Amino acid sequence: MTAQSTNPIPRNVSLPWKWIRRSLVCAAAVSMLAVVSIPSAQACQGRPPRPICSVGYVFSKSGPLTLVSGGVTTLPITTFHFLSITGPCPPPPYSVTMSATLTCVPAPSSGPTIIGPFPLGAGPSTIPILLPIPAGPPRICLLAITSTVTLPTGATLSMTADQTICIVDPSPDDPSLPRLDMTLLTPDVAVTHPGSQAVSTYRITNNDLTESWTGDFTTDSRNVGGTPTEGGTPHAPGDGTHSISDPGVGDNFPIGFLEDLDPSGCLPLPPDPLTFLPPMISKPITVPAGGFVDVDVYRRSWGMCANGSCSESTSMVDGLFADGTDGFACAGVSHVLDTAAA
Repeated sequence: MTAQSTNPIPRNVSLPWKWIRRSLVCAAAVSMLAVVSIPSAQACQGRPPRPICSVGYVFSKSGPLTLVSGGVTTLPITTFHFLSITGPCPPPPYSVTMSATLTCVPAPSSGPTIIGPFPLGAGPSTIPILLPIPAGPPRICLLAITSTVTLPTGATLSMTADQTICIVDPSPDDPSLPRLDMTLLTPDVAVTHPGSQAVSTYRITNNDLTESWTGDFTTDSRNVGGTPTEGGTPHAPGDGTHSISDPGVGDNFPIGFLEDLDPSGCLPLPPDPLTFLPPMISKPITVPAGGFVDVDVYRRSWGMCANGSCSESTSMVDGLFADGTDGFACAGVSHVLDTAAA
């Protein structure tokens, strides 16, 4: 399949199973104070480069993730890739191929779908793709994508990430629209300087002109800059891989709603990203029949985080229409750090 030009929360409803998965720029002085207050000198650091040729890789994906059930369709996904190359490595471009599998309850599922290969250079890249979605009933699906970079030597680096997809009932007033929808009014890949803050605005739209909807908006934040899995031809002595961010569970960017900001408009930072587990926040909302509600989610990184660090977020709304039927929708964003950003 060719490219086209360009994570889940439990539901206490009738679906067969549920699961949990998961710009404002603050004043420079405030960011510096927050950085200085962090006690660990090792905060926001990944596995160091190998002594000769070393390659690090970050993979993420994002976009509106709500589709109307029924016939065969496609889902646009924005994939983000970042290659960090140090030492005398073979010059890029390298090659990247993605394998996508959709696991749905109830069926049908699909995949694996092979996408690519595409050339991939050093630094950040975005590759928009289209995924085939089989016809079927309303359902929640887990989309797992494994992205594999092949080096000129034959060595490979792989990262796997998953995302929740919501396939929902059509609107009773317009079958081409989802009954409940969630879209992004801001870019699905947010780019800021390390230490700066990004805001994502989600619009939750009720396309039912008769029934209101009430439920919860929930979102998370997960570091995806860990150590890639090595494969293919073994590396030469002294060659290998490194991670951009903490290879364990740390370096997840903090998130909050407007009411969580301090008086200066900044999201307070936890004291040490190495011990900071992936956060999840939630708030109740009601969307009137035929109306919409906008929700802002703020994310902020630490000032010492490396170029290419990335935190991925899945958001979901889950609740009931006034007639007692289910209503849910999904969307996802990636927050990428770029030292070239203002």
